[in-house]
Amino acid sequence: MSVVAISETLGSLGAQVGLELAHATSLEFYDREILSKAAEEYNQGVTALGHVTEERPTFWE
Repeated sequence: MSVVAISETLGSLGAQVGLELAHATSLEFYDREILSKAAEEYNQGVTALGHVTEERPTFWE
């Protein structure tokens, strides 16, 4: 499975670049919306789920 992560800062058009890249390479595009839906489904806050997806697990995790 191929994964491309694009960091977005103000004015960088990261989401637009990601959409264009996904279209050009026939990859799927996911954004924070999917994280929000997952948080709702598992009764978790987006912040808690964001921690899991954006940070390395600690030794004990």
